[in-house]
Amino acid sequence: MIDNLKIINFLQDFSYARLRYLQQLNDVPSDNLKSILLCNVVSKKGDIFVHNTKKIDEDKLVALDILCNIRTD
Repeated sequence: MIDNLKIINFLQDFSYARLRYLQQLNDVPSDNLKSILLCNVVSKKGDIFVHNTKKIDEDKLVALDILCNIRTD
């Protein structure tokens, strides 16, 4: 079971994250996490989940990708 509040809080802190990293962080590799979109606090742009009060910054997204890759290696 997914803890939607945990994911929303993560997105509020980090602004956005790729689907695969949210799946890895929450140990739900086959879940598409669509249930968190029902709360109207998070939107999805491609494979990126974005907190509605934030904008995607490509440099920050690359940094987040690097951090998530280090954690999963």
